[in-house]
Amino acid sequence: MLTNEAGEVTSHLQGMFNGTVRLLEAGIKPVYSKRADATADLTGAIEDVTTVTASETALKLIRQHGSIETILENINKERYQIPEEWPYNEARKLFKEPDVLTDEEQLDIKWTSPDEEGIVQFLVNENGFNIDRVTKAVEKIKSAKNKSSQGRLESFFKPVAN
Repeated sequence: MLTNEAGEVTSHLQGMFNGTVRLLEAGIKPVYSKRADATADLTGAIEDVTTVTASETALKLIRQHGSIETILENINKERYQIPEEWPYNEARKLFKEPDVLTDEEQLDIKWTSPDEEGIVQFLVNENGFNIDRVTKAVEKIKSAKNKSSQGRLESFFKPVAN
């Protein structure tokens, strides 16, 4: 679990930032939405997930037990501390029932250069990330922005021979 100097969990920030860079490098332009009514619950759920276990272990546990509820019944509670009021149901609902725009509601999204100063301020100054790593990642974001436009989802899959 990654934390900053104040002891605040930053694993979710690191994962989101690095994941976004990888998506952009692959030619995928992610769109993130912030729901005001769910932000606190989701942030809490993400922080709690990183406290419970690393993502690879979480995937292994889901495959083994089939659900979060079954994991919680079987997990080693001496090794993993589960928060009493962990809002995993709210996080699950955000993934299973995302807000989806209709054709009439489509957003006009414009891709601009990254706010380097804002990224450094937030990740380095406020959360204690390494300036060299953040700067290198921002350079990757800028070079990915200059890549060709995003391809269709089908372009990432190869046809299967019958």
